[in-house]
Amino acid sequence: MYIIHIGSPKTGSTLIQDFLHDKRDALDALDLSLPLTGWARGRGHYAIRESLNRSADGVEYYENIRSEFSSFAKNQKNIVISSEALWTVPPKSLLRVYPFLKSAKVVFYCREQYSLIKSHYFQKIKGAGETRSFYDFFLDERENYEYDKILNKWEDVFGAGNVFPMLYEKSAREGGIVLNFLKFVQYLLDDSKDKKILSLLEGFDNSKRSNVKLPDIIAALLLVVNRIEVDEYAKKRLYNSLVGNKDIFGDLSFSGINLEESKKADLVEYYRKGNISIFERFFGGEAEYLKEWQV
Repeated sequence: MYIIHIGSPKTGSTLIQDFLHDKRDALDALDLSLPLTGWARGRGHYAIRESLNRSADGVEYYENIRSEFSSFAKNQKNIVISSEALWTVPPKSLLRVYPFLKSAKVVFYCREQYSLIKSHYFQKIKGAGETRSFYDFFLDERENYEYDKILNKWEDVFGAGNVFPMLYEKSAREGGIVLNFLKFVQYLLDDSKDKKILSLLEGFDNSKRSNVKLPDIIAALLLVVNRIEVDEYAKKRLYNSLVGNKDIFGDLSFSGINLEESKKADLVEYYRKGNISIFERFFGGEAEYLKEWQV
């Protein structure tokens, strides 16, 4: 069996990956293997995702990734791969390069879009030199957070019974995201009797957080630095200098990193119909969470 975890962004993917990597030997003893081919700490199987691009065809590095991963996967009873970078790839590209994944089970986590997009935007400011305002970022990237359409794309390729959306907020409140993920794996592997997989949580901090969201004041500061047209070394020096000068924070504008109430309402409305659809299909008994999403 092949289990593919694809994100979405800002839903605990790094924590799940930390667990899988830290417990790799123990998981392997339970016939669940984590390939190290294409693995990077904090990014999961990022190189496997990159190997899906047509531009990777014929490139020695990616051809080696393809060969190593295919050889490993075909000789294991069960494997799990995880990368939130898979979130935005055309699902057909997975089968073009790795046709043996046709029967895979795909899992992803759905989180209320306003908090998710803001957190993702802050991460882009911190690590990718983002210069757009929050609202411009939303307008440009909003299709990447339409769960119903993303679900349909994956179901079209892997089948309606093989794609499993999970509710992030419920998982976070009921034992944590890693526990929820392990229960899902336990269900797939029919380990409900012995519960050996769940026992691996002992000694692992399931409540810790990775990629913690920046405070607004730091995000606003970094956004200003990102917009300055100087080389990266100068930007780093400028950032370090500004962070040490807390006197400037009082007059710092947050207009670029937050939304006016009317624009926030636009964001919520944009996703309303699709969210209702996915809740009706998969989260019918969780009406209180849908209400939270619609505020």
